[in-house]
Amino acid sequence: MKIFTILLLGFIFILSCNSRKNENIVFKAGREAPLGVVMLTLFREGTFHFENKGLLDTEKFSGRYKLSNDTLSLEFKQKQPRWAESVFVINDKRLTYVSKDGRTLSLEVLINNFKK
Repeated sequence: MKIFTILLLGFIFILSCNSRKNENIVFKAGREAPLGVVMLTLFREGTFHFENKGLLDTEKFSGRYKLSNDTLSLEFKQKQPRWAESVFVINDKRLTYVSKDGRTLSLEVLINNFKK
């Protein structure tokens, strides 16, 4: 019985920590592909995490963001991806970026608390 109680309390603790982290999310966009996932998460304190998970490797980026109307700018903390000079545009259902060389990526908006 003791072990069951300890496991239950540990599980509840883990769930409560995860929900607190989710409360700080103001925007999340991503897409799943057959060989990976691309996910951008913006937090209330002005920071972001961008993750590009592939079949063999994962790229992770973080830093600060600025939002002006529907345009999103990311300032990277350490390394910068090759698309760092891109312009991001947010609409109700999509986050789209277009790089200087014309490549685009469209992510589905999963959470958008900017409107609230």
